[in-house]
Parts: sequence; structure tokens; C-alpha cells
Amino acid sequence: MVKAYPVIDPASRSEAVCVAGISMAASHCWMRLFPRYYRGLDFTQRFKKYQVIELQARKSGQDPRPESFAPDLESVVLGESIGTDGGTWRRRLQFFDAVEDQSMCEIQRRQRSERKSLGVFRPLEVAELKVDAAEEGFAQAQRALLSEASLFGNRAGDRARMPLEPLPVKAKFVYRCSDPAWPGHEQYFIDWELGALYRRLDKQGADEPTIHAKIREKLFEQYCGDRYDTRFITGSMLKHPQSFLILGLVHTRRAARLQQASLL
Repeated sequence: MVKAYPVIDPASRSEAVCVAGISMAASHCWMRLFPRYYRGLDFTQRFKKYQVIELQARKSGQDPRPESFAPDLESVVLGESIGTDGGTWRRRLQFFDAVEDQSMCEIQRRQRSERKSLGVFRPLEVAELKVDAAEEGFAQAQRALLSEASLFGNRAGDRARMPLEPLPVKAKFVYRCSDPAWPGHEQYFIDWELGALYRRLDKQGADEPTIHAKIREKLFEQYCGDRYDTRFITGSMLKHPQSFLILGLVHTRRAARLQQASLL
């Protein structure tokens, strides 16, 4: 369901990509995988968002978050890609409906009581999306790691693919959840698609202010506007388990959902 933009893990000098999905079993639940070498996978094993996969995985010994598993990436078998069904998200939404949380505040309470680290909810009101250039210090630190040999055979920058470019932009949602006891939240958005959108606009020749404006237009004005019934997918940070990020958006057209309901 979500795939975060890759970063370089300082310990292994290798790419770290967090992906999360929902189990297909009747008792749907969140599962987090850490395919640290995702871009190094054979193309026959590179799974996409909203694609069914089967694989072997074990409970992570380095990550205490209950939803986290260490995958055997060589065991990945690709299955059906679940489309948007004409904008209704009919097949996708059955999984989100099964695990939806009441609010961001509820997720945070459950983190304290049961270490919950993944969730999805409807924000009550999205006030803003702040888009800025990434801190140069972060980009420099990531490039420094890229220039060093990986402990696993220089995986971070081998010749099999283009070297990873640190994400040059940062985006932060400002919103209120449905819990009246909390005045508001501000959380960074780290979906892989943020980087993909930036690259696409950059290749089209757009300058930095234009890129930032178009990112805000799509992710805030469009997906958080009246025409969409948007949910936020959120996940906590490994080293700071009480701090959450926005991992992805569930953006269903409201008209499509109303039409679907009228046909049932």
C-alpha cells in the first residue's frame, strides 16, 4: 500500500526502503517490510504499490515494532495488481476499511499502550501542505554515504542502476484529526511518489518554485480538496516510535464513492 522514498542506512551503507501492506487473510492487519536493497531486485521481483505479493518473512530481530518483518526478497512472487476500478477504489478500499483508525490521536494512544506503529485515518481538516527544499546538510550526508563502499558489496551505488539521489524536497501536512482534545498535527510526507513527482517536473524543465507549487497543487489542493475522500496512512519512526510520518494517501473521488454506494 505504501513505499517510502529510500534513504541510505548509515550502518550498512545500503539503501533502506520501508514498505507496508495489509495482509490478504480475513483478519486483515498491517505488515511492514524492510527490503533494504529494493532497487537491486531483479525486475521480475520488483513489486509495485497495490500489487499482491507472496514471500517468506520472519519477525524482525532489529525492529521491536509489532508490525515489522524482515523479508526474504529472493522469495518474492508477484501477483495481481489491484487497480482503481474506475476511481472507486472498490477492491482497494475493502482492506483500508478493515484496518481504519478513528483518528491520529487514537493511533498515538495505541502506540503508547500496544506499540502500534502503522495506521490509516481520515483527517478532519487539512489546513496546509508546506513544501520546501530539503536541508543541504541532509543531502550532503546522504551523498557522503553513497560515496563509501557498502558492507554488502557497494549496493548503494553499483553499476546495475542509477545512483540514488537524496530527496531534494520536503513536504509537511498541517491538519486536524477528529479528536477534539488535540488542536492539530504537523507531519512530514515521505511517499516514494513525492520524489517521483519532483523528478518528473524537473525533467520537464520546471524551476524550483514551480515544482514546489505543483507538488502543493496536486497533493493538497487536489487530493485534500472537496472532490476527494482522502485518508492518511501513517507510520512511526524506528528510533523515535512516538513520532509519526505520513507514508501515503488514499485519495478516492467522492463522486465515485457515492455512485458506488447507490449501486449497492
